[in-house]
Amino acid sequence: MADKEIQNLADLRNEYFQSGGMLQKKFGWKENDARIGVFAKCLNAIEPVLFSLIFCKENLSNPMWQARFSKDHKTPPSAEEVQHQVDSYLMYQQYSYAELFFASIESSMRIFVRAIDPEACNQGKANFASISDFLLKRTDTEKYKPLLELFRLIRNTSHNNGIYLPEREGNRSITWKGTEYLFEEGKSVLFVTMPFLIELSKDLREMLVDIVESKNLSNIQEILDPTFPEEWPLRILNTEE
Repeated sequence: MADKEIQNLADLRNEYFQSGGMLQKKFGWKENDARIGVFAKCLNAIEPVLFSLIFCKENLSNPMWQARFSKDHKTPPSAEEVQHQVDSYLMYQQYSYAELFFASIESSMRIFVRAIDPEACNQGKANFASISDFLLKRTDTEKYKPLLELFRLIRNTSHNNGIYLPEREGNRSITWKGTEYLFEEGKSVLFVTMPFLIELSKDLREMLVDIVESKNLSNIQEILDPTFPEEWPLRILNTEE
């Protein structure tokens, strides 16, 4: 794992942290407000992967560290075995990141929909396409629709070990920032890498800021996030950091 990728993920973590703090200071929302909580939930997906990548670089990639798991607890594995362990571990982290990061955003978007209109989209329980279409339209952020669809399709491939297997037959093509991303039925989505997910996450941060700052959401006095119950001590978003 290259130092650059670890640093990029650390920078992403800081960008989400700072965005939450900036919004809390600007609007005076409480820490358990969903408009702040969405950045906290994203942090909870970013940070474990960041620490895991550091572990991979400093420990898992070291044959002598892996030797403790051999039969005699001292024989290091071959270079090929080490690389296999590293590759498997990094792929696990990539799938986990896509799944948990998307869930963080989806769960918050459902809360936002109910805050705008408690009866909309079957009380916020409809499929994600309905949720995202409603929210983006009501917050005047429809330019992000391809981004959310791209990330949704990436998340779905993690259910099939990286293979695109749509419910309905056929390929899909999503264009975002002038680049076309092709999802071919029955094939691996090879353009999805951790650096690529980090870049998408930067765009998603911008989207989240635009959504929560929109008039239809920012004018609501309070939007509580049930993800953060009162008895659970919150560790996030001290704006003095």
